Amino acid sequence: MEKIPYWEIEAKLVGKNDKSLPICLVEYQITPDRVTKNSMLNVGEDYTDYFYVNPMQAVGRKNGVSNPVLARPHGGRAVSLIGEEKITVGNNEYTVNVKGAGTIALMWGKHTDDGYNKMTLYTDATSDIDHGHSVRVRETGIPGLSYGMKMGKFKLVSLITNLDFDPGEEGAHRPIGGQDPYIAGEALKSSVSMQKDGVKMNFCPVLSTVEMDLKNYTKTICSEEEHKCETVEKPRYAQEIRLVPSNIRIDTPSHHLGILPVNAAADVIRQDLVNKAVDLDGFVENMVNTSKQIYFLPYFSRKENSVDRYNAYTFSASDVPADTTLDGRGNAFYTDLESIDRRELSKLELLLKTAGAVYETSNEGLPAFIYTLFIANQLGYREQAGNTTEKLKRLKEDYKGRLDGFLSPESYIRINPDDKTIVSHVELDGEGITVKNGFRGNRLQFLSSIIGGGF
Repeated sequence: MEKIPYWEIEAKLVGKNDKSLPICLVEYQITPDRVTKNSMLNVGEDYTDYFYVNPMQAVGRKNGVSNPVLARPHGGRAVSLIGEEKITVGNNEYTVNVKGAGTIALMWGKHTDDGYNKMTLYTDATSDIDHGHSVRVRETGIPGLSYGMKMGKFKLVSLITNLDFDPGEEGAHRPIGGQDPYIAGEALKSSVSMQKDGVKMNFCPVLSTVEMDLKNYTKTICSEEEHKCETVEKPRYAQEIRLVPSNIRIDTPSHHLGILPVNAAADVIRQDLVNKAVDLDGFVENMVNTSKQIYFLPYFSRKENSVDRYNAYTFSASDVPADTTLDGRGNAFYTDLESIDRRELSKLELLLKTAGAVYETSNEGLPAFIYTLFIANQLGYREQAGNTTEKLKRLKEDYKGRLDGFLSPESYIRINPDDKTIVSHVELDGEGITVKNGFRGNRLQFLSSIIGGGF
C-alpha cells in the first residue's frame, strides 16, 4: 500500500517587511522532570523524552540541555519539528508536534493580537542572545543556529509564561503558551483508550507527556488596562508530544500561525493537490467520509451497557472542525484528544446529539458535517459566494442520493433549499428520531425542532 507522506503547504507570515517567508523557530530540548509514554505506541525515537523551550528559557538551567532543533509554529501554542526524519506509522507519515511549546510573541513589544490578554512581555535574557530568534529558512537552509533575524523591528520568540489562560475558572488551568499536566494526561489517556477499544476514527496519537517546573519562565506584566491577568502559584508545565499528518485543518481560528485552514485557503490547497497529481474527487470523498467518523464519534463508538443506555466517546470544549487535520489524500484526523471523554448516554440523548438537535460544543455532529460538506463543495470546484439558499441548492445537486444511509441504511439527510432547512433522520437499535434543522439568515447557525420519533 502506498505510503502517504507528511503534507505541508507553506503558511506565510505577512508582515510589514516580510511578505513571503515562513517562520522557523529555534527550540532547545530540556530533560524534563517527568515523562509518561504511550504504552500502545513506540515509534523508536527520542523526541518523546524532552521538554521544548526557546533559548531564553534554556539559559542558565541546571537540567540537561541538548543541541537546538528547528521548529515551525503550527497553531496557537504548538510547534512541529522540521529538518528531521518523518515518522511512519501504518500507512501514514507524520511529523512530531509539541503542544504547549509556547505562544508566538514579540520579544520586546506589546503583544495585543494573540487572543488571550493585553499584556507587555519582558524577559531577563540579555539582548546579546540573538540565536533564539526566528530564522530565514529560505536563506539559511538548515542553519547553524548561531544567528537570527528581525521581523521588522521586533524579534519573534515562542514563549511559555506564568500568566493563567483560565483565570477564575474551575478545573485545570493552563499557562499561556503551555499546557496543564492534568489536561495533557487526559489526552494521553484518551489516545491509549481509543486505540485499545479499536475506535474506528483517525486521530493524532499522543506519544508522551512531559512535565517540569519552569523556574526560568519568562516574566510577564499585565497592562494597566487589563485586570484579568493572574499568575499561577507554583506553576508546573506539561507538553503533549504527538504525531500529526499535516499543517492543514478543515477550519481554524485566524490567529493559529502556521496552520492553513481549508475554509479560508481552498484555492491554494486545490492547486497544491493538482500540482502533486492527487485525485481531487478522491480527496474530497475521503475528507467527507473520514470527517463523518469524527463528527459522529458518539454514535460510532457506542457500546450498550444496559437497556437503552450506552457508553460512548464524546467531545467536550472543542470546535471539532478546527481540531481536525487532513493528510495528503484527504483523510481526516482529530488532533486535540484532551477534549474526548467516555460517558454514559441514554438512547434519547445519543439520538438527539447525532441528529443535530443537541450538541454541547461549538460545532460537532450534524452541524459540523453539513459545514464540512460546504467546504468540500468549495474545495472540489464551486465558489461559495451567494446566500444560504444558493449554497443549499448546490449541496442538494452535488450530493443527490449520497446522503441516504449516511450513518446506517435507515438514516438520511434531506436538503430543502427553499425554506433553508435540513431534515435528518437517525435510527438506533430499532428506534429513530427525525429533526428539522434551520438556519438563521445566511449563517450556518442551526435552529432545531423534533418532528418525528418513537419517544
